[in-house]
Amino acid sequence: MKSFYCLIISLSIHLCGYAILPTQFHFRHYNIENGVSSNNISTLFQDQKGYIWIGTENGLNRFDGNQFTLYQKNNPLYSNFHANSINTICETTDKELWLGTDNGVFIYNQVKDTFTPFVKQTSDKTSITSWITHIIQDKAGNIWIATHKQGIFLFNTQTDKLTQFEIPQNDNIVIRILNDEQNNIWLSGPYQLCKLNKVNNTFETYAIEEKTESIYSMALWEDSSNHIWIGTWDKGLWKLDPRTKQVDLNSATLL
Repeated sequence: MKSFYCLIISLSIHLCGYAILPTQFHFRHYNIENGVSSNNISTLFQDQKGYIWIGTENGLNRFDGNQFTLYQKNNPLYSNFHANSINTICETTDKELWLGTDNGVFIYNQVKDTFTPFVKQTSDKTSITSWITHIIQDKAGNIWIATHKQGIFLFNTQTDKLTQFEIPQNDNIVIRILNDEQNNIWLSGPYQLCKLNKVNNTFETYAIEEKTESIYSMALWEDSSNHIWIGTWDKGLWKLDPRTKQVDLNSATLL
């Protein structure tokens, strides 16, 4: 029995020694010298098949783990692809890639290997012509398209209808969109955090308790406790509890 306990203690010490060793990370650097179309990367996305899509200022890249495939507007195979600056990528439930660019929105069909410009108009004939900053698909399957200077657009995939929402409190500049677990739509911008009022169908400034200054929000994320994390330009990281409208300005680490 004594020898058994000695063995357990010896193994414990041995394993603890491994546990305290620093973790070794190995990095591989990809740039224009080994396949990427630009060293300026705007967005990264992994699709349902596992491919990594890289949006750059010089086209779209697909990485399969070994090599890059480039999609650029000067490629004669993709004559409908009229943009090179890829700012955001969204994969829809039908596995199409919606690409937000400096020249509107393009939809990539992976099965057909084709690009189609999104040319829908609103009821008053407004087209999406601005720089696209973010695209998401909400829980109902609708597509939200954030722009620089045109506010935000909603494309209802059931009715095939495009609707524009102006965001005057942010000079019609929308940086990020969040669809939370309660199916609310949040917007960030250079001045105010906004939330869709489903009753009057308008985006209203979200008043945070005891905080009246503007929020230049660059990022939005919801955690498992339904707190909204707000990454700001110059005021650090905020954690908002939507139930109380209280914000924690001392948030330093994610849950």
